[in-house]
Order: sequence, then C-alpha cells, then structure tokens
Amino acid sequence: MTNYSYGKPERETWLLISCEIALWIRVVFLLRYNEYLGKITGILEKIAYDLVIYFLFFLIEILVFAFIFEMSFRTIGTYNDTLSSFRTLFYSAFGQFDFIVIRNSEYGEYFGVAFLVIFLVVNIGLFMSFFISMITVLYEINAADQNVHHMI
Repeated sequence: MTNYSYGKPERETWLLISCEIALWIRVVFLLRYNEYLGKITGILEKIAYDLVIYFLFFLIEILVFAFIFEMSFRTIGTYNDTLSSFRTLFYSAFGQFDFIVIRNSEYGEYFGVAFLVIFLVVNIGLFMSFFISMITVLYEINAADQNVHHMI
C-alpha cells in the first residue's frame, strides 16, 4: 500500500491483474470437470491452434489497413503514424469508431467515410463470417468425438 500513498500504484495494479488472470485460469480448469462444460473446454483446447492462426491473420489484415490509413490520412491525429492508426483500427473493428474525426481529411468529406466503411465491411463481413464458419466447422469435426471432456 505504500505505492498508493506516493502516487504510484503500478505494482498493485500489476498484482491485481495477475491475480485476476490466475483466478480465471482456475475457473476454466475447474469447469473441465463439469459434464457439459467439460466437452466445450475440450473442444476449445483442440481448436486453440486454429484460433491463434485466425487472430494472427486478423492482426495482419489490420496492420495492412493501418499502413494504408497512415498514408492516406496523415493530417488526422489518430491516423498520422502506424501505431496510432493500428490502435484506432483495432478498436474500430470492435465497434468503437468515429466518422466525425475522419471527415476532416484533405481529400474531402466523403473520402474518409468511404475508406472507413470499406474497412468495416471487410472486418465485419469477411473476417467475422470467416471466424464463425471456422468455429462451426471445427466444432463439428471435434464434437463427433464423444470423449473430449477431461476426467482427470
């Protein structure tokens, strides 16, 4: 608690974060013994590799769009370098975007809006449908095995 009195709560914050992660790992581990949830956790363990590959492709796609947005919108503060453009596009892929900021581009009002709409259509339309179809196919493949839940 001494860090709170000096105005530097970084250590306690990281301790809280690590305790929270440990708690959720314990909860997930204990769910393996449930008759119904054990099957789901077993299937998720089997498809974890494919989920990691999907997330890497998702990050590569956002990185490519971040480079394009950086080159197109250098005058806008949230898109003027690669890191801030990547951060803005990553959050906008999950629904936190602002059309008002991007309307102030040097190419006109509708150019930035059209660019952002194209990015959102690619993310929501293609990548989310790809994710859903991948999860569905992998679940059907692994659900045929009735012994997927772990009884240790």
